[in-house]
Amino acid sequence: MYKFEIISKAADAALEILKEDNGIYEYKFMHPANGEDVTLITHIKCINCFTVWNHTVDFDRQLYPEWYSSKCISSVLKGLPCHTVSGQDGKNTLTIAVADGKNRIEIKTGVHEEEATLTCKILFHIPNKDGMYETIIRLDTRNIPFYDAVYDVSQWWNDLGYVCAYVPESAKNPMYSSWYSFHQNLTHEEIIEECKFAKKLGMDTIILDDGWQTEDVKRGYAYCGDWESAYSKVGDMKELVHKIHSMDMKIMLWYNIAFMGKYTKMVEEFKGMYIGDMVRERYTLDPRYAKVRTYLTDLFCDAVVKWNLDGLKIDFVDSFIRADEDVITSEMDYPVLEDAVEELLKGIKNRLTEINPEILIEFRQNYVGPIARQYGNIFRVADCPDDAIRNRIGVVDLRLTSDETAIHSDMLMWNYDEDVALAAKQIINVLFSVPQISVRIERLSNEHYRMLEYYLKFWKEYKDLFINTKIIPVCPEANYSKVIAEKDNKTMCVCYQDNTADILQETVIVNGTSKKEIYLNCKIDAYYIVRNCMGTVIKDGKLEKGIHLLSVPVSGTIVFTLEGK
Repeated sequence: MYKFEIISKAADAALEILKEDNGIYEYKFMHPANGEDVTLITHIKCINCFTVWNHTVDFDRQLYPEWYSSKCISSVLKGLPCHTVSGQDGKNTLTIAVADGKNRIEIKTGVHEEEATLTCKILFHIPNKDGMYETIIRLDTRNIPFYDAVYDVSQWWNDLGYVCAYVPESAKNPMYSSWYSFHQNLTHEEIIEECKFAKKLGMDTIILDDGWQTEDVKRGYAYCGDWESAYSKVGDMKELVHKIHSMDMKIMLWYNIAFMGKYTKMVEEFKGMYIGDMVRERYTLDPRYAKVRTYLTDLFCDAVVKWNLDGLKIDFVDSFIRADEDVITSEMDYPVLEDAVEELLKGIKNRLTEINPEILIEFRQNYVGPIARQYGNIFRVADCPDDAIRNRIGVVDLRLTSDETAIHSDMLMWNYDEDVALAAKQIINVLFSVPQISVRIERLSNEHYRMLEYYLKFWKEYKDLFINTKIIPVCPEANYSKVIAEKDNKTMCVCYQDNTADILQETVIVNGTSKKEIYLNCKIDAYYIVRNCMGTVIKDGKLEKGIHLLSVPVSGTIVFTLEGK
């Protein structure tokens, strides 16, 4: 059992052991709900401590000294309360998790130089309301793969009642996004034409992003808040939706849930109900007021009914942040911001699913914790245009922590003059998620079109291995050098930096490295077919048991079977 020091002004702060079983320890933490910041501290020997894993936007895997500390910050608005320290062998040393996914919590670890120990701190920002604050702290010291320790935390949250929202099958099919491809420069005709191309390539939903709600094209959020469609751009929204539905495609609309722009008609309606002052020509709505929550919920539901929408992309939940000088008024029915945000998300989800049980609700990193997964059925990687590595890391991190929620890549874009094999890296790095495509398809070269066509077909062919089974990520400290999945006697191995693979059964390998060969340890005799990134067969043959070096184009694939062609 680990001993914690509790740093608190409250005399009745307490920690009670609930469980001690095969390396897993659970504690009940109790404290008056008085708004105090409270820190719990424990120490472990710094043995087999090589890297950390947590769900931060910076994807920082360093140990750090205790005077700086590696940390994760979580609340209903961002992140999740889980922090793992693991060894160079990829095995878990210590995983710290907290049951409270709503209130702000910081988990920190840092090396105490004098004794070569790891100082572990959990900082609770206790809510200020009547009664006692209670939660559970979980320590996992089992010598198991780090990803299994994280998977088990996700299941633990599920057992505590943070059950994922129902995920429609349509959430698991490739989508087209208008953001990087159009930004705010939308037109009715171009949207329809792009949908025709997207549907032909296997994309079944379009996400119509920022721009549909304003005549402005200068970016920013000065016109967010009224949420009336811009006729000069999209024409009649109901007619546009009907045309998209007639192609057997679904449509989702983007909404900025937090901001009310300076130039909106509704800006005066919520005067006195904003968090802080105007910033960059927009205010931040304060969901602690029932009027704000009602307005947003009614707005979303009315749009779904009026325009026959299939889903909403709900953006900027993580912008509901307290002002430096937070003022609580008697008109707030939820004076604690985190309570108000959860009530808002719960109300939106409940109302929308009453209208359409198959409704699609997308949330974006960072609001992807155990609270959020109850109310959104799609989690998307945070914006990282043309950044394949960041997209890969975001995908894998979300897969480890989100249970049944559909995980989507950030929208994929690349320069139209990029080498085709390098453009393919954008897709290869997100294969273990549902890809969202955001390039102008009609502007693609023949090579880029063939590459996109091939990889979307490839993804659909191996969809079960990519998104419907457990993934095994290798080397988090190296941004996941390889990711493996196994199901129904088949293996999928996507190589990112590590260009080695074992062949024990039918196996598919994707060469996401910069090298033009893969080292293979064949435990069986197997036939193979090598294709380039456009699906063209480069060579085929048979390999017998043993070690082999096989030439494979950058961004190419190898399919190993037991029975040949």
